[in-house]
Amino acid sequence: MPLKFKGSIGRLFSFSNGYNKNKKWSLFGVDSRDYLRRGNETMEEKMKAFLTENDMNINDYPTVYLITAPRFLGYQFNPVSFWYLKDKDGVLSLVILEVNNTFDERHMYLCRPSNSSLTGFNISFGQTFSQNFSKEFHVSPFNDRAGKYNVLTRDPLSEKEDSNGIVNTTITLYDDFDNKKLIAGLRSVVPPIFLSELSTSVISSTIFVIKYGWSGLITFPRIVWEAAKLFGVKRLKVYLRPEVRRKTISRNATALEIELEKYFRLYLRTRVEKHPVSTIIHYNSAGIGNLPHKETFKSAEAAAMGHEITFTVLSPRFYTVWAANWSIQEVLSAEELKPEHKKIVEISDVVRIINLLDRTPLAPWNRKYHGRALTWPLIKIMRGQKTPTFDQLLTKDLQILNAPKVDPIGYSRCVLQAVLTMRICYGDEVWLGAYDLAIRGVLVYFAWSGFTEAGSFALKLWGAIGGLMVWRIMKDFM
Repeated sequence: MPLKFKGSIGRLFSFSNGYNKNKKWSLFGVDSRDYLRRGNETMEEKMKAFLTENDMNINDYPTVYLITAPRFLGYQFNPVSFWYLKDKDGVLSLVILEVNNTFDERHMYLCRPSNSSLTGFNISFGQTFSQNFSKEFHVSPFNDRAGKYNVLTRDPLSEKEDSNGIVNTTITLYDDFDNKKLIAGLRSVVPPIFLSELSTSVISSTIFVIKYGWSGLITFPRIVWEAAKLFGVKRLKVYLRPEVRRKTISRNATALEIELEKYFRLYLRTRVEKHPVSTIIHYNSAGIGNLPHKETFKSAEAAAMGHEITFTVLSPRFYTVWAANWSIQEVLSAEELKPEHKKIVEISDVVRIINLLDRTPLAPWNRKYHGRALTWPLIKIMRGQKTPTFDQLLTKDLQILNAPKVDPIGYSRCVLQAVLTMRICYGDEVWLGAYDLAIRGVLVYFAWSGFTEAGSFALKLWGAIGGLMVWRIMKDFM
């Protein structure tokens, strides 16, 4: 697929490049939201941003195309996609491997011939491309994040070698001692099929769908089946998933994490803008698709020579941890002590950030304005908040609650969900939803039992009203 291509071929194929609310339904489709960084930008905008981050210019590569597996019936799982970039002379100059794992994380490996000092060796001759690069991304539970890859590929659209669209790529994984651990190949087994031929023949289109449509649907089940055999039969060692590194794209944030990120962004902006010392914060979010990935906050006294701090969130789980703990100082101090593979946030100057965010931890609050009377005391108890009285809230909570257009009940509910997630659900929001559903089911059962088994109509009525009141309380909390 060319970088700027978009459009559709009947109901068979569609190529959505950027946000399109009038997108037509099709059996197969390529959507720009599934590639490169998160968001609704076009492929060209995303590629331009990626190359700029790596000190490169997209104008130096007039020919860019993608080899990938399209969505089928709206479903897609692509273990790896390949970007081929040619220079102005038509020579294959860059290859980008876009790797996805089963945890919804993504990493781009940029292979360029001029990078020999970092990759050990590389060869670029004719239209064949080979390069070594360090492993930076967790893919399989049976391999750790150590070692390096070698990719050997040829340009499928090479005019000099008459490739005729034939794909031929081999990826080899080596351990730290240069022993081969895994060899994976992607090769064409049939000649290319042109969409122009499919669009003019209903029979050809039907045969194509029957023959190839199912392959995308069973990619993930195949991975799970092979993993089960390696674990159950081969008894291979299992490595736990490490947290992503800085240049890796984290998983998509959950609905709760998206809401908490908005509150954290507001809190960080408020603290920086009111800080008396000249300070500049470069904030990088994680897992948030349609909000700016990067934003810079400046204090009112910020000058050209102000203190610049980079605050990079590596995993959206940070937002839940931030909301669930009573002290941001404890959160950030604990992150500093963690090993590299467990960090969920990366800060260039932790001491300055702690001084910025934790200057006045407690302040009085207004019960009538700042949410339900029972919610905040429960939050404080579960946070383990070290305060002698319930008449005080954390400054971080008050600054968010006092901000314009902030729903105090909505914020308190999000914080309570975060606390419950961290305290009783092992940090997994899915368990919180399961607990919530189970509790509501029990309440409905008792309310219905009281209504059907009570003697008089008055008792039945009061039983139903009591069940609805408990339901309302649960709704406020959850």
